[in-house]
Amino acid sequence: MTYIAQGWKVTDPRVLADVGPVPDHETLVEIPEEVLKFYVRRYRQKEGDS
Repeated sequence: MTYIAQGWKVTDPRVLADVGPVPDHETLVEIPEEVLKFYVRRYRQKEGDS
């Protein structure tokens, strides 16, 4: 299984330098913490329904 993430493309040179080399066919995206928390809550609710 794979997941697709949509977010803001990371362009901050300091962040890119911290991460290191990124292959030309890949990019980094920034996902707000609140979005991740939302999906964790949703996943936990689904587990509770099972």
